[in-house]
Amino acid sequence: MSHSYSFCKHAQTLFPGGLNSSSMNFHNNHKNKVVFVMGATGTGKSKLSIDLAIQLQAEIINSDKIQVYIGLDIVTNKVTEEECRGVPHHLLRIIDPDVEYNANNFRRDALLAIESIIEQDKLPIIAGGSNSFIESLVNDHPDFTSKYECCFLWVDLSLPILQCFVSERVDQMVKAGLVDEVRGIFDPEADYTQGIRRAIGVPELDSFLRAEGQNVDPEMLETLLQVAIDEIKANTCKLACRQLQKIHRLRDFWGWNLHHIDATEVFLKQGKDAQEAWQRLVVGPSAMIVRQFLNRNTSVQSIPKTSGTTVIRRGYYGGHTDAYKKMGRNLFYYDVNSLYPFIIKKGPMPGGKPVWDGNMVDKDIDSLFGFIEAFVSCPSSVKKPFLPVQGKDGTLLFPTDDFVGVYYSEELKYARDIGYTVIPECSTYSSHGDCISLDNTVRLL
Repeated sequence: MSHSYSFCKHAQTLFPGGLNSSSMNFHNNHKNKVVFVMGATGTGKSKLSIDLAIQLQAEIINSDKIQVYIGLDIVTNKVTEEECRGVPHHLLRIIDPDVEYNANNFRRDALLAIESIIEQDKLPIIAGGSNSFIESLVNDHPDFTSKYECCFLWVDLSLPILQCFVSERVDQMVKAGLVDEVRGIFDPEADYTQGIRRAIGVPELDSFLRAEGQNVDPEMLETLLQVAIDEIKANTCKLACRQLQKIHRLRDFWGWNLHHIDATEVFLKQGKDAQEAWQRLVVGPSAMIVRQFLNRNTSVQSIPKTSGTTVIRRGYYGGHTDAYKKMGRNLFYYDVNSLYPFIIKKGPMPGGKPVWDGNMVDKDIDSLFGFIEAFVSCPSSVKKPFLPVQGKDGTLLFPTDDFVGVYYSEELKYARDIGYTVIPECSTYSSHGDCISLDNTVRLL
């Protein structure tokens, strides 16, 4: 299987139809808006963030804990000046290689960068693979979620394809001078747990670089070098797995609303075909999500969380009443969309084999059954809106304007029938229409 190493960063992309940034409401009267581009190493986060920034007059804040350091540009896979295409980048190549930089430092610096960008009436895009930094910024700063509204884009691809790609990328990095770069900072007394020397690619070359100064025969040196390269590949794949686990935790445990962008098909193609797939499967859906995020109003109605162990949801169709028990921290939800992680884990979708579709804009929701991420607009004529989401403090929020969320297909159909505008985006839904009742779906728990 062959993949294009250079595509991920270099191919230029135009949004279908373009985006008129002058019409975007970056920072309304309620909250300032921030976009996050997340994903495992090698998935195209940097490229997507730059594509979006060019169209939206945005600036990028790096959230990679190793790329903040000066030096080792090949090892750390930093974007070049050419690849940045004129987009300003913050927190990139700013820290001395030997200085320790942690999540607290990032939170302080990122907040300053966000405010600086907003003062220029531009959109902050935070991009990088250090999810612990992102979690610290969003969850650990008391005022962040009350001051900023966040849109999370998660660029993803199948793990076997990702592992194959990162292995090939390491080979390309070696050809580009990775070994010489590490040799330039090699110090036999150095601490590989501090500063930039923590970067994958540095400690793995230690044995090889030590042997170089000890008159080891060329054949042994070649063997040591190959062992080091294999370790770099293995550790990069392990990093990708850890990053994915962290992303899943942010989604499943903390309840972050992550917009999943599947780029697998892009990495199976080359040249113009890859560029076309990048536009269609990654940039197009991402642009739509961000456009809706920037244009929507964030005003909500709030209902305090009850102190009991259940919340009652009265049926909006069928006249039934359902009660859901608390399933754990941040899994105390009000409506049926909370069943999403459980039904997927417990067994097959009730209506047939699950189908993932990352581009559902043109689909008729009447033909869908399952859990759908959709853009929803609640008209002013609807006095008692439903489709709530849960805030960080446990408060149930009932959006009254435009919003994006994951909801049960039958709820979206009901919403549409009473006047909501519903545009499906992506999700897992049934492959056929043999729908069962909502009551039966609940009993899957």
